[in-house]
Amino acid sequence: MNTINSLTFLKGKPQKCCGSDNLHPTRSHLFFNNGFVYATDARVLIKQDLKVCHGMTDEMVEKLNGKMLHRENADALAACDLFEIHDDKIIGSKKNSKTKVLADLVTEAQEGKFPNVEAVIPSMSNASELAQYALDPKKLIQVQSASVAFDKDAKALRLTFFAPDRGALVHFQGFSVSDQLGLIMPCKLW
Repeated sequence: MNTINSLTFLKGKPQKCCGSDNLHPTRSHLFFNNGFVYATDARVLIKQDLKVCHGMTDEMVEKLNGKMLHRENADALAACDLFEIHDDKIIGSKKNSKTKVLADLVTEAQEGKFPNVEAVIPSMSNASELAQYALDPKKLIQVQSASVAFDKDAKALRLTFFAPDRGALVHFQGFSVSDQLGLIMPCKLW
């Protein structure tokens, strides 16, 4: 079993877009797949390139591919400075401390199938203007807080709207849509 030692793991907090629904346990997890990390609660989605957004090496990306990490474990690891990435777990620790955080990595075979999130991410070629489109403002804040390197003083996020029943893409300054995107599903108009 090959262990990878790293000074970084997840720079942002994509787990802020995870759900806490016990009925759909996979939504409580981050999903690492094909070089990206995904998190969704079925109303909000964040997708981030592990190399561009989180500075991960090819070796780290490969070790995490197809694995899931529970949002509570991701929160616990966020307080760590040093990481050991194993095939089935991540061990986090703080400099000058003997305290360790153990976070299990699980597979879809163990936890259940992660939603096919790529199926709901619209293509930029399908963007159009809409007369009415309702978004929950709390969902915008949720996606913003999960993003990597979002400038807290930024005055705006760019949104691309699609058909009324499709989500709105959230673009982050300094990142292409292929590196990091947010997706917020519409809510009902009053």
